[in-house]
This record gives sequence, C-alpha cells and structure tokens, in this order.
Amino acid sequence: MANTIDNRIILKRFRRIIRGHLAKPEQFPYQVSINNNGDHFCGGALIHEKWVLSAAHCLKYFTSTQNFYAVMGAIYLDRADPKYVQVSRVTAYFPFPRYDPWGNPNNGNITRNDHDLVLLKLQNRIQHTSRVQPIRLPNPIHDKLSLENMQQCIVSGFGTVKDTRQSHILKYLTVPIVEREQCARGHRPKRIKDFHICAGYWHGGSDACNGDSGGPLTCYSNEGPILIGIVSWGVECARHGTYGVYTRVSRYIRWINQTIERYS
Repeated sequence: MANTIDNRIILKRFRRIIRGHLAKPEQFPYQVSINNNGDHFCGGALIHEKWVLSAAHCLKYFTSTQNFYAVMGAIYLDRADPKYVQVSRVTAYFPFPRYDPWGNPNNGNITRNDHDLVLLKLQNRIQHTSRVQPIRLPNPIHDKLSLENMQQCIVSGFGTVKDTRQSHILKYLTVPIVEREQCARGHRPKRIKDFHICAGYWHGGSDACNGDSGGPLTCYSNEGPILIGIVSWGVECARHGTYGVYTRVSRYIRWINQTIERYS
C-alpha cells in the first residue's frame, strides 16, 4: 500500500446520492469508490481483504483494468487523508457468467443488466482499520427476512444529483424495501425477477443515481450490517412512480465464494 495518495488518482469528477445525508467517518467502512485513472465512475462494496463486489454494467465499455483503482475509507474524495484512506489498483475483474450487458432472449430469456454483478480483484491486501473493513455477506436466513425486518436499509455512494451538480462527498439514504409486485407496477413486470430487490419511494425525489451504480444496499440485523443488494438500475433518477432496482446478493453467494477461492 502506498504511503502517499495522489488525489488525481482518487477523483477528477464527483457525483452523489440524490437528497442524501453526509456520511460520518467509520459509518460505511466497506464503501468503495472505483475510478478509471482518477475519474470516479462506480461504487462498490468491500467483501474481502482483496475483493470488491460491484455492478457488471459499470465495466460494459471497458476492455482492461489497467487504470482502475479502488479507493476505500474516504468521505471527502478531494481531501483524502493518507492516514485513513487506502488505494489499490484493480488487477482483474470477473462478471457473473450469465450477465449479458445487451440482453439476449435466446440465452435463458435474459434481459439487459440481469445478473448485474462483478467481482474486482485488488492488487493490495487491505489493512483492517476502523474506516476500512469488509462487510458481511447474507446467508439463506437473511434472504428470508420479512419486509418488516428489512425496513431499515441504506444505500450509499458518490453519485450525481438530478441537476448534475457534482459532489466529492460520500452520501447515504435510508430506503424502504419494496415488494416485487409493487415494484413491477413502476417497471415492465417481466424485468423485475427473483434475483432483484427493489427499494425507494413511490413519490420519488430520493434515490441512487449515476455514479452510485455498484454501490451497496445495506440492511441491519442484530449482527450488524449485511450486504443485501448492489445498485443496478432504475428509470432516470428518483422518478415518481418507480423504484431503484438492486441485484440480490444472496442469490450469488456460491459463485462469489467459488470465484474468490479460485482466483485468490
């Protein structure tokens, strides 16, 4: 891990959660900013000392990770303190095998951005601190939690506001989990599948947005935060009558564990 941090590598453009709250130090130690030679383009969740989970569509237009960096422990990306922030080059990425960025009805009726997950391998092993720690993955018990027990969920990231003003600050937003049937009313019903989770507000106004993709949807249990979803897609940002759609992490635990074991 480098002892000094070049802020040009950390970020050039800033984007954020719509109507979010300013995150506090140590509040989201698993939050990752993924950038391409200094340009933040997606979020991620630290799930292992050398692995980050994000959205596969973030890498749709890239053919190499040569200039990819993962930034961890930051609240203000333009004022990254090397005492707290850790930066690692991304050396490889592994999208879920059935992910198809364009959709293919001949491939198991997969539509665009189904199975929207990617694992990013870090060059450097992270140092566990109060500001940089992996988040726990869900298990089948968490997947069966009632909606009532999952009401306190949080999405966090550095994404855009609706009027495209830019921010360098980590923001978060509390969002309610929405039943699949209700979510489908705001989208084409066949696009909402059992490997999705929907969250947000029918009236709109608060949501994840561009640049938040790949970031964590975290729900809380007695054991602490659990990574329930990864920001995937939505109709515009915070639009009335629609919800944010997240990839349901619990459906991919076997693939995650097998990939980490094979390529570590």
